[in-house]
Order: sequence, then structure tokens, then C-alpha cells
Amino acid sequence: MGNKTLEVAKDFSEEILNNIRKSLEEDFKEDFCIVSVGSFARKEASESSDLDYFILTEDGAFVSIEECQKINEIIQGGVEKSCGDTGTFEQCIKINELTTNLGGVKDTNQKLIRRILFLLEGCCLYGKDNFTNFRKQLLKEYIKETVSKHKLSQFLLNDIIRFYRTMATDFEYKISEEGKEANIRNIKLIFSRKLLYFSGLIVIAETIQENRAGKITRTLALLEKPPLERIEYIFGDKAVEVLALYDYFLEEISTADKRKDIELKDDKFRELKDKSQEFSKELLSMLKEHYGDDHPIHCALIF
Repeated sequence: MGNKTLEVAKDFSEEILNNIRKSLEEDFKEDFCIVSVGSFARKEASESSDLDYFILTEDGAFVSIEECQKINEIIQGGVEKSCGDTGTFEQCIKINELTTNLGGVKDTNQKLIRRILFLLEGCCLYGKDNFTNFRKQLLKEYIKETVSKHKLSQFLLNDIIRFYRTMATDFEYKISEEGKEANIRNIKLIFSRKLLYFSGLIVIAETIQENRAGKITRTLALLEKPPLERIEYIFGDKAVEVLALYDYFLEEISTADKRKDIELKDDKFRELKDKSQEFSKELLSMLKEHYGDDHPIHCALIF
């Protein structure tokens, strides 16, 4: 990539993930997988990063408390920082929970976040065949038989948009009602969440010419790439400035002291906010340039 922080983060993330995978090569059942999401899954982690994960099982499968504890010990033993406290992660979930009630009255923010993270940034720690099969099951719910060539995977696009807006609304809730630190959360929202959102939009745009089967196959292939690699793969040299700005962002949140500066020093926070404006403009420019004015993705993002 040519960006030092990105290269270091990728090497660090892959080393930790591979160590954990080796430790997980135990006599577990074969009817579940372990999904990592977050900075490690995106291959952009540092020593200040936690490792978010959840266990995804077949509908009739059962993972015992002892197995869950053992898995948690292995995973958390591989990183310094504990998992988040929202209840979204470190859970055992049946695939049926992700593939039913999409958009229905029982579709909570937590379920929406889990399934979109699973698709857009999910990384397999254990049970690769199940991981791929579960992703395919979910995509079949999003990409219906009525979706034809020259049509966007609109249902999936709508949920990706809903996910991004939910994350923005969730930020306001956590700051206003839970009193959590604002600056570092804001910076992550306008860099990492924005990049993840963009990496989902381009998958939808890239697969428009395929029939349903082709859309599912191509979508699966693109989602195998972490978001940054997905963007570089699609845009090539046009992504140079975006990657450089993201490299800058990762460097500025790479240590606990730097994160503290963002939270406490207004000038550092403002500097990153200004860079985020450049970042947004570069993403928008890439989208417009790569996908001409007539591409349906532009209209679909508004109407």
C-alpha cells in the first residue's frame, strides 16, 4: 500500500489473528464458526485495539458454556484490551437470528449491526466453511430471485445505508444519554465507519451487471477482501489519497496517549476533523469518477 501505518497495522493484525486461529485448532464441533469484526478484522489494529467477535451456529446447534468460556479465554488471551461492553459481541448467535425478520418489528439495532458487520468486515477465526455458508445464506435473503441484471441489490444497499445512519444516531445517544467520551468516538465514526460504509456501497455498484447467482458469487468474493483492500482492488491508483488520509487517521489513534490527546486537546481533535472533510471529499470524488453519472448507485443513495 505504501503507507507505513497501514502496513504495520496489517502485519500486526494478521499475526494476532493467525496466533489465535492456531490456538483455536482444538477439538471443537464443526457446526459453528467464530467471526471477528472490528479493527482486527479490517486488518488495521494496533496494540490499543480490542478484538470483537461472536460465535455463529447452525440453527439446531448448541455451544456449551464451557466451550464459550474456552473460546473467550483463547481469544482474549491473544490481545491486551478487553472486548466492548455493549453486548453486541462475545455472544453465541444462531444464523437464523441474522437471516430472519430483516427490517421487521423484531429487527433490533443490535441485530442490524451484527449482520452488516458480518458481511462488510467479518473475518473468520474458526470454521471457514460454515463462515462462507452462513454469509451465502444471508446474502440469499438480501438478493432475492426478483433481482435481475442491470439492477442494484437494493435491499442490501438499503440495510447498509440504515446501518451507517444507525451508527451515527447511536453516537449521539451514547454521548447525550450515556455520557461517553465524544471526541475519539466521533473521529472513528467519520473515518473507520465511513470507510466501511463506502466499502459496502461499491460492492453494490460493482455487481449491478450480474444476474442473481452472479451477484451473490461476486458479492461473496468482494467481501472476502478487507474494506481497505476492497477499495484498493476496485479503484487502484485512484485510491492513493484516500489510503494516505486513512493512514494518517490510524497513526493518530495508534496509542492510548494519542487517543487521550484527541479526547482532551481541542486543536488535535479539530485537525482530525479537518482531515475527515478531505477524506469525505476524496471518497465522493472516487465514487463519481469511477461510476459515471448514469450509474444507478448515485440516484439510489438519495432516493
